[in-house]
Amino acid sequence: MTVPREDPAQKGRAIMKTSLPPRKLSYEITEKDAARVKQLVWHASSKQPENREKRIDNWSDDDKQLFVNVSDRACSWGKFVIDKVLDPLDMDEIHSLLRQFYHSYRESPTMFIKWFSAEKSFKAMSTCVSEGELMSFMNDVFGGRDKWLNKLLTSNKDTVREAFRSPDMFAVSFPESVIPLNRMELSLVHIWSKVLNTDLDIAQNSKLFDLMVHSARHYLKMGGLTAQMVQDVVITYVSRRGDSDSDMLTSIYSEPALTPDSDSWTKLIFGRLDGWMCNRCFDDWRDADEDECDIYEISFCTECCDFYEAAGTSCTCVNLLHPRLCKFLMKKGVQIPEEFWERCAYHNLWHFAHYLHTYRPESFRLNIPIDAFKKALRYDRIGFAKFLVQYKYFSLSDVPRNAQISTKMREMLGVGTKKQRRDEIMTAQSVLDEFKQDMPENTYLELCKRYKDCFD
Repeated sequence: MTVPREDPAQKGRAIMKTSLPPRKLSYEITEKDAARVKQLVWHASSKQPENREKRIDNWSDDDKQLFVNVSDRACSWGKFVIDKVLDPLDMDEIHSLLRQFYHSYRESPTMFIKWFSAEKSFKAMSTCVSEGELMSFMNDVFGGRDKWLNKLLTSNKDTVREAFRSPDMFAVSFPESVIPLNRMELSLVHIWSKVLNTDLDIAQNSKLFDLMVHSARHYLKMGGLTAQMVQDVVITYVSRRGDSDSDMLTSIYSEPALTPDSDSWTKLIFGRLDGWMCNRCFDDWRDADEDECDIYEISFCTECCDFYEAAGTSCTCVNLLHPRLCKFLMKKGVQIPEEFWERCAYHNLWHFAHYLHTYRPESFRLNIPIDAFKKALRYDRIGFAKFLVQYKYFSLSDVPRNAQISTKMREMLGVGTKKQRRDEIMTAQSVLDEFKQDMPENTYLELCKRYKDCFD
């Protein structure tokens, strides 16, 4: 026999006159008390006729006090865990229990919030509970939509997925089909990372996907600080999550009228809290720092590795460098700021720079500033400096005459080395040969002899 449904929203909220005592501040849960409250809850939710007299409104004053004390001290571990207590109950029994709680809490409005926000409670509320009743629970038990969303979004993956498949739960949580601005970051972290991890997840939860995209676009179109805040939230989230979550950013900004600002480059690649770069390809002997090796393309790795501990090793991690998103930003025409290139130079990201150089649209300019070249020289980032010279972003003439650079860097650039000296002598010899007919033969021969001595 199922306990008759009592919907306060449909019955003018005619409730039982049951009140609960205040909690005791000094109380500590015992095994005996935990077992007693568990028994009280199971009997109160039971469908069996003999347990009708054990509903909450019929509890003794001592049992009510015990229930309040134990509920107040309940947490996700320890002697009394609400989720574990609810686990044996079916959905009808939880419906009955939640409605009894709701009818009994008038003088202590937050007493049952732990019970309503349990994983199984949210799952139960997503089935066979009307929109009006959900609204009553949200406003009266949780104190409004903000706390309701906070509890619901921080639930586990299955709970979030099941809850938002309910049209009534979705309508109550997002009445305007827009996520509240102060819950955008929480929604990204908990909806996207839990429920929308794969293409299959997105296909099965398309309504949530559309909600996330629509909400972000809604705030971005407002402009000003609101748009900047939402963009920072989206870019920072993707920066931490890796290239696998690029669908979110590309979906949001696929609308022609929306374009990320140039700072997105720096925040995307260098926005991680730890600022850590690594190199997975430690088994590849070819290094731009080696004389016999030019800049070359390399596959991005899928995992991060701390094999190289020293700063300045060229990172190749796909989850740190977001190659797919970088191609998207270039296609959207988002210009790369100077600060971005200076950081690339410091981190010696020549693999990454080569990728951008190779896959940029023909009309897109990297606009690498001279300060990035100087920083590569200053910090001895040979690979990045070699990339800039090899692809003619800068030349040897851009190297400051008084630059304090390492011998290895000089050898790579050919600055102040035997090679450079011979190149200069050969240039001078070419000029001399050009004007050979305009000078005495003895003078020409003497100059040739001196150039040869210098060359040797």
